[in-house]
Amino acid sequence: RPLRPGEFWELPLGLLSRLVLGSTVFAEQFVEFGGLDSSRVQEFLTAPEDSSKAVPTGIVIDTLLIVSQLARISKDFYPHIDSSLIAHGLIAKLLAHPDPSVRAKTCNLVGNMCRHSEYFYVHLVRFKILDVGIDRCSDPDSQTRKFACFAIGNAAFHSAALYPHLKTCIPPLVRLLTDSDEKTRANAAGALGNLVRNSHTLCDD
Repeated sequence: RPLRPGEFWELPLGLLSRLVLGSTVFAEQFVEFGGLDSSRVQEFLTAPEDSSKAVPTGIVIDTLLIVSQLARISKDFYPHIDSSLIAHGLIAKLLAHPDPSVRAKTCNLVGNMCRHSEYFYVHLVRFKILDVGIDRCSDPDSQTRKFACFAIGNAAFHSAALYPHLKTCIPPLVRLLTDSDEKTRANAAGALGNLVRNSHTLCDD
């Protein structure tokens, strides 16, 4: 049978994700040898427009795990992640993916992309990532809600630059203070705290 888009890579990419997650040295080598090539990242995350078959979910998740781990390790990887063009439309689409595991992993990626600095803040607005990310705070999937709070919290941590765009996330974050999951409640509380960390402009909201 014909392979689905990217299907050849399911096993190798699964191995690569485990190596990147387990070794900083390997993560550096992965980037050095073109692991974040924009055409490859595009292939792993979205099917060609002329294809009727979706990229296997395992491929998408392993790619998200790799990029998220790189973002988590060091801000030195941020320019490489930026050059992969993952933030240029792909993330916003993946935040609305039908599979909840993909939505959750994408929220976690956004949080890690904002972990060390505000490097990606402008991308969050320009490519509508923040708009969709705020919606994920009301996602039916508990893991997605948890990581959405994490992402929002980091988007508010380093400066007040995104505060005007984060105003609408306050009601869902307040609701999540009574979520059934303890970590989600903690992330929501942390995010609300960060919304007044750098400025009092949202205090009346």
